[in-house]
Amino acid sequence: VDRITSLVDELMIFARSEALDRRPVNLHRLIDEVIELVQAEPLAQNISFERIYDPSIPDFLADADRLKQVFLNLTQNAVQAMEDIGGTLTLSTGMALENRLKGGDGRPKPTVVICFEDEGPGISPAIQDKLSTPFFTTKAKGTGLGLALSRHWVTRHGGRLRIDASNESGGRIRVKLPLQLEPQPTDSTGGDE
Repeated sequence: VDRITSLVDELMIFARSEALDRRPVNLHRLIDEVIELVQAEPLAQNISFERIYDPSIPDFLADADRLKQVFLNLTQNAVQAMEDIGGTLTLSTGMALENRLKGGDGRPKPTVVICFEDEGPGISPAIQDKLSTPFFTTKAKGTGLGLALSRHWVTRHGGRLRIDASNESGGRIRVKLPLQLEPQPTDSTGGDE
């Protein structure tokens, strides 16, 4: 019953148009919280976690709970891919200099890239396009909703989730998010003092 309830709750996310609760988010702190959660799981005992963070990324406006769900799904998928063989999961962040997201006006805008790279068996190009389709799974006990939900929340943030099947040694998934900063208060005095 709990499994069915959880499945129905996940399906309802696609049916509801839930608003994002955008607040200032420290991306690296959020990723660290996810790593701590996953490291506590028995499946992660043979996995090393490497962090390569770009310290220039400021706090930006996002729904921390939804991004945490996305990062947790992607991290757990990577750990499950390496479950039997062990390995390293590298989580890196940076600013996109090329292929940035475009705003409503068609102009490139500041874009943050979060990369999840594992040393598992890799992603077959034959299934790459199916992976984020609801109910498609390669796992015996999977629901096929993790990547679909992750793509949904990334898209709702104005971003993109890319599954890279060309990576020769393991799986690589990149999340691009717009770097939306809090509006700065303007000086209402109208002049210099």
